[in-house]
Amino acid sequence: MAHGYQVLRDGTETIYFAAEPYAPALEGGLRYDDAQLAIAWPLPVTLISERDRTWKSLEGIESEVTRRMTLESRP
Repeated sequence: MAHGYQVLRDGTETIYFAAEPYAPALEGGLRYDDAQLAIAWPLPVTLISERDRTWKSLEGIESEVTRRMTLESRP
């Protein structure tokens, strides 16, 4: 699962819910400005958390993701 959002008005509050408890060991992410993803954000990105700023690009983790998906699909 993945999500990303950008609010379009100052003062916006965002809340989201998850079906499972937070599991830090399973957390992952990608850079908001990843060239391979080429996300067309409606406005310039002006505020991003330190954690989100440190995620790697898809190219940097693609082999690891592929390996994990292959292992998880085995019976």
